[in-house]
Amino acid sequence: MYDDYLRGCAQILEALYLARRHKHFIERLDYFREEFASIEKLNTNAYIIANRILYTNMLHRCFVAGKFTEGLAYVKEIEDFMARYERHIDVHYKMLVNYKIASLYFGGGNYQKCMEYLSRITGTKDPQVRRDLQCFARILHLIASYEAGIDYNLEYQIRSVYTFLVKMNDMHEVQREMLGFLKKLGSIYADDLKTQFRELHERLELLEDHPYERRAFYYLDIQSWLESKITGKSMGEILQEKFKALSR
Repeated sequence: MYDDYLRGCAQILEALYLARRHKHFIERLDYFREEFASIEKLNTNAYIIANRILYTNMLHRCFVAGKFTEGLAYVKEIEDFMARYERHIDVHYKMLVNYKIASLYFGGGNYQKCMEYLSRITGTKDPQVRRDLQCFARILHLIASYEAGIDYNLEYQIRSVYTFLVKMNDMHEVQREMLGFLKKLGSIYADDLKTQFRELHERLELLEDHPYERRAFYYLDIQSWLESKITGKSMGEILQEKFKALSR
């Protein structure tokens, strides 16, 4: 069935994206975009699946290239698509898209909008629905709160997130490192901040290829955020430099 072919395309694109094979990922995505015109003429189900694949990976392309503004230009189009085909789109996909849009706003420095989209995930009534996203959404919300200067109740938020992660059995070393670091941020002198960011970056670097820890780096680009704090560059600049290096 053609639906199975489309799902196979989705798996290939996701594998290339997660493996950071950016050149091949973009080539494959460009091929899929060319093919999309013919998919539109098929049945509604194929059209919806194809759109989901296209939108997800167009956002991925903006992530890897550090082009957050370009990615945010798709937001209205994506939300219009989800509203139009709401009956055909499951809650898992909606949560995933909300998380990716929140991540775009975070990368672009709009922390209020980031937290707005994350709240759509953390407000999910059933904690078992995409509990991985619910866990990472809470951590990203903490970081966005810090960046936005909303840190008056950060310690309470950290305790709440810690409790949630333990309850969901999703507490790993990366999460523990991040929560511990955020907890002590308020007591670090400004002159010591870069040193602390650098030391956290070095500790997390040891975990990037760990089979049980690397999943966290797919959801949270913690290292690029830390590098932006260390160098004074934006996350977009950091990712653009990485993209150029990996695309050679």
